[in-house]
Amino acid sequence: MRFARLLYIPLVIALTLPLIPTAFGDLDRTSSMQKALRPCTNASELDCIESLLVQYPNGKTSSLKLVQPASGNFLDEYAQTVDNSGSVWTYNDLNAVTRKLVITASLNAENYISPAYKKRYPAMWFTFLDIDPSEVKSGDKFKLVLRTSWLKPQGVGLMGANASFSEEKLAVGTRYTFIASPFLSTTLNSAEKYALLNSPIQEATISDGERPVLYFVIDHLSSISGGSFWDPACGEFGYSVTSHNAIGAGQPYMSDNETLKFNIGAPHRLSTGEKNQGFFTTDIPVAYLDCRWPKNVLTKSPRVEVSIVNTDGTSQIATTSVNIEKGILKVRAYGFHYSSPTIILKASNDLSLPTLVTSPVVKEVTQKNSTITCVKGKVTKKVTAVSPKCPAGYKKK
Repeated sequence: MRFARLLYIPLVIALTLPLIPTAFGDLDRTSSMQKALRPCTNASELDCIESLLVQYPNGKTSSLKLVQPASGNFLDEYAQTVDNSGSVWTYNDLNAVTRKLVITASLNAENYISPAYKKRYPAMWFTFLDIDPSEVKSGDKFKLVLRTSWLKPQGVGLMGANASFSEEKLAVGTRYTFIASPFLSTTLNSAEKYALLNSPIQEATISDGERPVLYFVIDHLSSISGGSFWDPACGEFGYSVTSHNAIGAGQPYMSDNETLKFNIGAPHRLSTGEKNQGFFTTDIPVAYLDCRWPKNVLTKSPRVEVSIVNTDGTSQIATTSVNIEKGILKVRAYGFHYSSPTIILKASNDLSLPTLVTSPVVKEVTQKNSTITCVKGKVTKKVTAVSPKCPAGYKKK
């Protein structure tokens, strides 16, 4: 299979399980726990949801109302503590109709072993479930703001239409903001059908159905050797932020020093028989690409050609763009179709192509970190930052 990870949505809801009190606050990164992310209770709490809004097409916003919080936990097949991460929220659409959403939000510690992948999988997932199909064409966007303590992205996947993502370093921890609209995602109900995406009859693949999808995932760059989901090489030089409506995708790779490729896949046609139209965006730091492929000429080329190529070598007609902005390579592709196209970036001497629009990289002044020790009862925690502060409930030792 060419795709390293299928579309996978963790459905740890179990709202009817016996409610067992669970710790609230920062998650110990060295544990094997999967913690539910709940609404923050104060301005300094971490590993929690700061806000959750719906943005209407007219620019107005409204907060979602939590009506059934996540509560309780259980031991999984690896005897790991897993929080029930499902919660129920309501909001009003532009027509004042009250809608309900089930949301799962969880953070996996560095020693958490995923039953699905049978390996360590430190990551943060936030998934919207039970989305009304009318929301796909409503123009509504959902805006999520959350804070984490130690999470360090090595890759971000945005499964939403017109998605955006930002990171803000705090005195302690990090704030992440995700904005996107749901889209209709295709489904294949068997591994055999999925395998057809890489077969000579891939254009015969038809979706078993469509459903509204909206979620995002941050894969963590683990401090444990071999503990990251993806190859950790060059992780210190940043991470990719990618959005698409494929059901299978992999990490970017270079087939030669001037060609960067992305493999994505989904059924060729919708269940209605229409062609399955795709979208793809990615933002990758140039520093990461130069570290990972130091001999590449792509990031130094004044012109780069973007093409959508089928497995038979033919190219598709699509709307594409590529530019470098503040040291980030930004790629956009819309209007192509599935089943298993390859998105190809290639250095070019074609003068008819526009010159890459670049803006200077903003150089940050390096400030020295310092470490303090914080205590809460018998628990000791070290905090390293430019201006370290103890988390809520902890005192400086």
